[in-house]
Amino acid sequence: MRLCILFIAIVTGTLPCYSMVKGKISNLALNGSGCPVGTIEIPGDILKIQDLKKLALSEMIAETGDGLTPSDSRKFCQATVDVKVPQGWQYAVKRFDYQGLVDLGERVFGEVEISYYFQGQGQTDRFKARLSQFTKERFEFINDVDPASLLWSPCGGGRALNINMAIGVRSRVTNDLAPYGAIVVEQFPGIEIMARRCTILAE
Repeated sequence: MRLCILFIAIVTGTLPCYSMVKGKISNLALNGSGCPVGTIEIPGDILKIQDLKKLALSEMIAETGDGLTPSDSRKFCQATVDVKVPQGWQYAVKRFDYQGLVDLGERVFGEVEISYYFQGQGQTDRFKARLSQFTKERFEFINDVDPASLLWSPCGGGRALNINMAIGVRSRVTNDLAPYGAIVVEQFPGIEIMARRCTILAE
């Protein structure tokens, strides 16, 4: 039996029905400077979109400092995910959990970003956070998406979800003695979704 959470209101018409479904992954592809094709082994137990956090990322390291190039200072990874939800439902990303390590020297600043969209749709949702100099710690950003800003998958299905994550570091020192700075993301962010019936709120 599927449990639906009904929000009671004094209105005329049908009330929306929401469910915390476990979206099954039917296909998953990764690409980017932080997850080059062929460098990531996709475990067999990644069956649901919530399992993406099990993906280990060995190349998602952004660094700046003496001897490093501009391409070393920014890395990105895109996951293209086909998610199956029950017939007659559509889903949206409701929360993500972004974790990593940061080590920023004097006058070195960092940035982490995640964005996502459905293929063929123009709207993109994104989260960005900046990290200050003299920071050396493990970070975690948990973002609960505003219900009014949820991006819903098409009711007809067949549109993959693209999730883009990016990290970058930059130094305000331009000489050869530029201090070191780095951001490391060891695993893919955790993603949670919710679903609603397509017949309730038409696209």
